[in-house]
Amino acid sequence: MCQFCGVDPEFASFFDKQSNTTTTTTTTTTSPSSGPNYFRMKPDHPRYTKLTTPQLTTFASKLSPSAKVLLASHQGDAFEKASQRWSNQAVKTALAIVQVATPEDVSKTIILATSHDIPFVVKCGGHSPSGASSAENGVVIDLGLMRQVSVKPEEQLVIADGGCLYSDVCKAAADYGLACVGGTTSHVGVGGLALSGGYGYLSGEYGLATDNIVGAQVVTAEGKILMVNDKEHADLFWGLRGAGNRLVAVTKFIFKAHRLSGDQVWGGMLQFSGQQVKAVIEALNVWYNQKDVKAAVELALGTVDDGQPGLTVHPFYNGSVSEAESSFAGLLALPSLKRDVSAMPFWKINTLCDGPLTGVHIEFDSANIKPPLCADHMQRLLTALASVDGWNAGVHILLVQPDGVMKQRATDMAFPWRDDHFDVGVNVAWQQPDVGPKATEWLHSVFQPLANAQGQQDRLYSNHSDFKGPAAMEFGANVGQVQALKTQWDPKDVFKSLL
Repeated sequence: MCQFCGVDPEFASFFDKQSNTTTTTTTTTTSPSSGPNYFRMKPDHPRYTKLTTPQLTTFASKLSPSAKVLLASHQGDAFEKASQRWSNQAVKTALAIVQVATPEDVSKTIILATSHDIPFVVKCGGHSPSGASSAENGVVIDLGLMRQVSVKPEEQLVIADGGCLYSDVCKAAADYGLACVGGTTSHVGVGGLALSGGYGYLSGEYGLATDNIVGAQVVTAEGKILMVNDKEHADLFWGLRGAGNRLVAVTKFIFKAHRLSGDQVWGGMLQFSGQQVKAVIEALNVWYNQKDVKAAVELALGTVDDGQPGLTVHPFYNGSVSEAESSFAGLLALPSLKRDVSAMPFWKINTLCDGPLTGVHIEFDSANIKPPLCADHMQRLLTALASVDGWNAGVHILLVQPDGVMKQRATDMAFPWRDDHFDVGVNVAWQQPDVGPKATEWLHSVFQPLANAQGQQDRLYSNHSDFKGPAAMEFGANVGQVQALKTQWDPKDVFKSLL
């Protein structure tokens, strides 16, 4: 009997056997049902219902050679660095951060946490503003060491580890003249992005990032390692695309990639003062009505170079400079505060909105807009932005043609929103922690309803609402099937809950 865990003697040999197993793409299992029940705990004894430092240290020795278990008491600097997130309010103090290197590491960590009734989360890019990838006094399964990408150019497939950032995928695909649908920033994790939707510059042509998942390797709540696609575990594959982080941990993605129109795309940034709102919105509506699937715009409302709320337009075109300039002729004809547009590699255009946000607390919410844009609506948003004091706020609207998004039906996968509505993210950012309650209250109670005034009210995009529910507004008509899958694949609710 182990002196600190109360496990049976097969504990070490079980882990050693699993560690020596060669990783393949076939279905593997490290669940208790396929091995000894090495966590024979005494439920009412604290030594067996909590994880101690000796237990975690021993557990670390049973993981793959590259994996690490970070504890605040033992790996202070490394632990603190691994705890950092894109938003300061997402930083939490974990019991342990397990930097996994293989799917088997993920499986073992899930089994460890669930056997001891310790909450855990899975972290990819750490982009969740309020901390969906952090766990106070829980276990963080950090996929950051798993960032290998391989490309099959003839099949136009990209195989990416679960810890990859979108930049990893973009750059690997670019070497073969390919591109994958993703977001409009490069530092988001592919897991968080693709499992809950994934709007991007290529969505008008090729749909959402989640639409382009053709297969995945996952680890279930029981620790089973499975390959899922439209033929293997098709029910889970349906749920993965839209509700994946509620059901499983994903350790590998297979994405469909696409050939670009040329070696480079066109895009950049145009900045306009708030006084130009009517002219800019008119130009954008004329542009949108051309119905060119190769063109897209990210429109941001926030403080511009004149120190006042204004409009920043990030145009995109998958084609030549001449085609792009023709498409955006009306917008380019307007006087601007700042202008920087040119041809560039596709991977680079996804870095233009990255922007450093150091030491900032961030909160997001979800809205949508039924086209066309309304200048009066945009003016009301700019007026609201001018009224804030003590924090910053912004609006991000992605304008793409609906063709790619509507290639899938609402019931083809868990992600349900298949129409022409523009995705809208609204946010606040603040420096001092005591500002947070007032800023977030204003965001959710005042600004989000204003931004959503021209959209569907009973609808949320999880990547902006940060998985806070309600589930009926995240999954629409699919909520019943998602709940059934949750019951089947995660009956103890160890992954992100449906709220």
